[in-house]
Amino acid sequence: MQARRARPDIAIGIAWAAILTVAAMEFEILGFRTASIAFVIVASALLGRFSPTVMLVGAVVAVLVGFGGAYLSTRVFLIALPLEYPSLVKRILAPMGGRRAGGRWRG
Repeated sequence: MQARRARPDIAIGIAWAAILTVAAMEFEILGFRTASIAFVIVASALLGRFSPTVMLVGAVVAVLVGFGGAYLSTRVFLIALPLEYPSLVKRILAPMGGRRAGGRWRG
């Protein structure tokens, strides 16, 4: 049986993904669902060494974790989570005068 080689780069990548996920939620860039989905996709890609099959399964699991985790946390355990940040859209569009490309949205 062949011994597995240590992969500290994967551990470092997952640690950075976790740090960036928490930072994105803390600074109101991403909500819990979106940040969780992104984290699980990145972690599965790193752990699966960017295998397309593993990444596809990881994407499905990511959606389940993101939406399922948000549902369980907010509806069952009654934990307040940062779910969405519509104010981020307003901050991005503010320099454009609060208008969307079609000119219909007003912030």
